[in-house]
Parts: sequence; C-alpha cells; structure tokens
Amino acid sequence: MRCLKPVAFSGKSVVLIRYLPVLAVGVLLVVLSLLAFDVAASYMLDFLSSMPGRGENSINFLWPILLDTCQVLILSASAYYGYRTLLPKFPVDLYAAILMQLPMTYVSLYLMPPSFNFGSLFSSAQSVTAIVSSVSVLVVYSLSKCVRQRV
Repeated sequence: MRCLKPVAFSGKSVVLIRYLPVLAVGVLLVVLSLLAFDVAASYMLDFLSSMPGRGENSINFLWPILLDTCQVLILSASAYYGYRTLLPKFPVDLYAAILMQLPMTYVSLYLMPPSFNFGSLFSSAQSVTAIVSSVSVLVVYSLSKCVRQRV
C-alpha cells in the first residue's frame, strides 16, 4: 500500500493518514460556517431593510462586517480547540492548521469569489468576510502559538 508510506516533511517522517481528521474537521468547519451564515443572514437582512436612509455607503453595513468576522473567528477557534482537545494523539502543527483551513479557503475564495472592491461599504462587507474566512484558522493557530510560548 503506497498511501501508508511515510513522506519526508521538514526532516521528520510524517504519515499523511494522521492528517485526515484535520481535513475532516476543516470540512465540518465549512458546513457549520455556511449554516451559521445562512441563519445570521436572514436576521441581518431584516435589520438592514428596516433601517431608513440606507445606501451603498451606509454606516449600517459595518454591522454585517463585524458579525460575519466574529462569527467565522469564533467558529474557527471552536473547531481548532475542539480538534486539539478531542483528538490529542493527532498532530497539531502548522501543516495541520493549513489543512484545516484549506476547505474554508476553497469555498470562500473559489466557489464564492469576493469582488475585492472596497469602493463602498456594501461591497467591502462581502470582501472582508471572504478574506477573514480564508485565513481564520491560521489566525487562531498563530494566536494560540503565541499564547503557548508566553505561558
């Protein structure tokens, strides 16, 4: 069986099968974030439609940016720390964080590409959410690593 052979990675012998749960947690993170965005979008749409005098640069479009950014960071942190505590025998390193991030990056940048147009707050809300979603697990991993080094 060729897929069970160790592969050299940065001087260590790593079995790629050990990283499959990380990829599964990444797919679970995508599903949970899409469900959370769907639930929050209906409430946010009702909120934005009830506001008088809204335009493309209305200050009310800062609320979706804040909500979506916090939502994806909280979901990423819960998935990362859940993986660390529930599966302690599996590796927790940069490679694992990248593999956990890959499904989310694929969905947020390739399947639903942002416009990267920051000319109005409305288009900025779409772009900022996609950018934060594409790096959220790596941000949580780096913050976790900084906290662990200081303690």
